[in-house]
Amino acid sequence: MTNGRAGGWIRGLIHLHSRYSDGKSTVRGLSELARDAYGYEYLIFTDHAECMDRESFARYAEECRDVSGPDLVVIPGLEIATVWSGGSQDRSQAHTVAFSRDPWALQRLLPLKPSRNILSSWMPQPGAPPATRRLRERLAEIGSVSAAAHQFSYSKASAGHGLTFGPFDYRYDLANLRPDDGVDFYYGNLIEVDHEAEDMALYSGMQARWAAAQQGGEVTAPPWAYTGSDYHFSLWQSRVAKYRFVPRSGLPALPVGILSRWNPARELIEWADRWLSPGHEQLRRVTWLGLDDDLSTEAVIEALERRRTCATRGRTNTINWLNITPMPGTREEGPVRAKTPEISLYLQFERPTTRPLFAALFRDGVEISGFSQTFGEGKTSLWLNWKDEEAALGVHSYVAVVSGKLVTSPILIDKT
Repeated sequence: MTNGRAGGWIRGLIHLHSRYSDGKSTVRGLSELARDAYGYEYLIFTDHAECMDRESFARYAEECRDVSGPDLVVIPGLEIATVWSGGSQDRSQAHTVAFSRDPWALQRLLPLKPSRNILSSWMPQPGAPPATRRLRERLAEIGSVSAAAHQFSYSKASAGHGLTFGPFDYRYDLANLRPDDGVDFYYGNLIEVDHEAEDMALYSGMQARWAAAQQGGEVTAPPWAYTGSDYHFSLWQSRVAKYRFVPRSGLPALPVGILSRWNPARELIEWADRWLSPGHEQLRRVTWLGLDDDLSTEAVIEALERRRTCATRGRTNTINWLNITPMPGTREEGPVRAKTPEISLYLQFERPTTRPLFAALFRDGVEISGFSQTFGEGKTSLWLNWKDEEAALGVHSYVAVVSGKLVTSPILIDKT
């Protein structure tokens, strides 16, 4: 299914839950909201594997296919829990998201009957490789893209304090992350802080390991960044989306000069959506993808395989448009060749920023001190350009970061 657009950057959500597992929305309802109210062009659902069997997955995949259309691609995936610290007090559950060009390959991982607990397949085993590694190897065998989900997610408030719904311990098995794995950014919930600092430290370390492997002659894909939405809630948004942009002409009793600056109906709806709507922020955890071809399932999965991603966070102000040169990720012809590596980044915001932003650039996992820049509040757009005169000869991995807003996958440039 294509919409005729010739590639470019598209916006969408990765890691969504529907009623096929523990979500409160239907696939169709959430897809229509994402398309009509937010203008997203792809969605990747990752309902919990332990809630599904092969029959329910077939219905799930068919519904995703049915709601896909010229302006939206909907892909069925799975979130698979792996108990990797068996025997410890907390029994951390690492969650892996997986999605494929062929969803039926994922279906074969599921039990025939819903009564079987899929976690029993991914428990620690004496003498065997770690459970997370075994799972990732199995997913690679069937041609599935996979990535760590909310890798530092742990709520001490719910662990070991007699709470009936705890503990929430979903930390990943970080020691077994490969340097070409995906890392989740900007996740969090009501009772834990964001983990941007930890995620960035992990990600830059993976970037450095990848760069060292390249120098040693090992050619692999680089690590990549995405934003896990992890949306579970019901569609309050569908009730207010139609009123989100109430036309100013809808209040004729007010003078034109006031109407041009203020619309109380629209302000009320936006306030209610922001502060009373479950999942408001999660529907703005957007992963941008750079496509070579027309919009399709194959093009979306290929962009993920090639690490052409940007992880962004919206909260009260989203990024409406971006452009990055060169594009992150890999190409058929290999890294971009240049005598002097040059990175260009342009962002356009939905509304003026309300706090200063800090921008940084990492080369091979190490921050370039001369690039760091701070931008004051009130910005509607942000433009950065950097020529790396200090880079040594060879292939380098660059990651651009804008605090609290954006992290790119590596931009690969071969200095000749």
